[in-house]
Parts: sequence; structure tokens; C-alpha cells
Amino acid sequence: MQVRVRFFSYLGGLIGAQQVELSLPEAATVAGLSQRLQEMYPERAVLLAQAVFIADRKSTTPETALTDGAQILVLLSLGGG
Repeated sequence: MQVRVRFFSYLGGLIGAQQVELSLPEAATVAGLSQRLQEMYPERAVLLAQAVFIADRKSTTPETALTDGAQILVLLSLGGG
């Protein structure tokens, strides 16, 4: 399956790309996508492991199954107080 991944805000600058298109196995999940991105961008693996993934405008969990043609938004959750 093919998915389009967009990196939100400054994450794209850190990665060096605003978006990438990836080919994934048919049974891919958000957890698998996260792992794949961490392998592709090892210098940003810690950030990617903590990122929030939105698939086709819906919130996800690591177990969420991805579909062919999915549009994935990757953003960093920020905390503060």
C-alpha cells in the first residue's frame, strides 16, 4: 500500500522533508509506520517515537490499521505549564 506522510510544523525542517510517500505492507499499522520512520531518520528517532499520528483526519493509536492512499500527519505533542 502507498501512504503519504506529512511532517507538521518544524518537524519537517528537522527531518529535511515536509512530506514523503511510502510503500508499506498491506497490514501496516501506525506503530509499524512509526518504526519505519525511525529507521529512515535515526537522528530523529526519539522525536518520532513520541509523535502523534493523524490518519485521514482521525486520531490514531499504535494499533490503528492504515489503508492504501492514507494521508498521515505527524506532529509533535508539546507540553508545558
